[in-house]
Amino acid sequence: MSRELFDDLVGNQSFSLKEVNFAEVDSLEDLVRIFIEFEKDTVLFYEMIAPFIEDSDTRTHLQTIIAEENRHIKRLRDFIAKSDKAALPVH
Repeated sequence: MSRELFDDLVGNQSFSLKEVNFAEVDSLEDLVRIFIEFEKDTVLFYEMIAPFIEDSDTRTHLQTIIAEENRHIKRLRDFIAKSDKAALPVH
């Protein structure tokens, strides 16, 4: 894949946590949501490069990685859901 084609595919998408100002993160939930977005960006990146991978073993490994990243997203979302339930007032 040429650099120009790659740049066209990726565009302005950031796949880095460098842009996050962690000093401005006010809560654990906000922090977890940042990591969910990073995981989603990672999945997007892998899905974008997948069509260019010709080796079937490599594609299989990539699909395994994508599945793992999606499990991370689910676990982080579950963590937020459990935190929300724990924070509800008891009546």
